[in-house]
Amino acid sequence: MKSPNELLTIALCCSDEERISEFIYAVQSNKLASNFHAYRSGRELLHSINLQLDHHHIIVLDDPIGDLTIEEIVAELKQNKKTRSIPVLVLSEDVSENALSHYYSVPVNAVVRKPLRFSSVYQLLMSVESFWSHRAVLPFF
Repeated sequence: MKSPNELLTIALCCSDEERISEFIYAVQSNKLASNFHAYRSGRELLHSINLQLDHHHIIVLDDPIGDLTIEEIVAELKQNKKTRSIPVLVLSEDVSENALSHYYSVPVNAVVRKPLRFSSVYQLLMSVESFWSHRAVLPFF
C-alpha cells in the first residue's frame, strides 16, 4: 500500500513526443503533486522496472506504443510479483465496445479516452492523481 504521505508516481509510456511534452508541461506548469516518468517505448518502461530504476504506483499506456503491444507489456508486468498489482490505465482513441472488451480482457484496470487538447491532458492527470492518490488504496512495493 502506498504511504499516505508518499507522492503518487505515474509512469507514462508513449511513443508520441508531442504528447509526452504535453504531459510533462501539464505536470510542471500545474505543480501536480505526482512524480512523473515518461518512457518512449514499452521496452524502455519494462527495462526500467526490471532494473528497479524507477518505482511506479500507476502505469499509463498510450495506445499504440509502437515497439510492444499493450498485451505484451501487461503480460510482463503480471508475471513479475513486484509489478503485478500496479494499476495499468490505457489511453485510447478507440473506445468502441469491441476495443473496450479487448482492453479489459488483457487485463487493464481502466481505459480512458485519449485527450485531444492540452487542457484535457491536465484534467486527465488531475483526475488520475485525485482518484489514485486519495480514494484508491495502492499496495506497498
